[in-house]
Amino acid sequence: MGKLITKLEHQNLGGVFGDLEIRNLKGLEFQSENVTCKITRGFGFYVEGKGYMSFKEYNDVNGVKTPYAVSKLALDSIVEAGGLVHYADVEWLHPSN
Repeated sequence: MGKLITKLEHQNLGGVFGDLEIRNLKGLEFQSENVTCKITRGFGFYVEGKGYMSFKEYNDVNGVKTPYAVSKLALDSIVEAGGLVHYADVEWLHPSN
């Protein structure tokens, strides 16, 4: 699946992440009770045992929560810069497929 790109220290990320991976989201599906959203492009952060990273108030597509999805280059830049600025609203999602 995804390629492990780095191990980030827990203290640097507020204890949120373990082994952080950047994974291609293409083809993953996320759903609410009545709607399924299929991801057609983008990359996201993934942590084994937690799922795909999202933000509580981000990416609500027709009532379906989806992961934070951007280019691989953007995610690489976030990691190289030392991580995110705040983590209070991070949540973890699991695809339905």
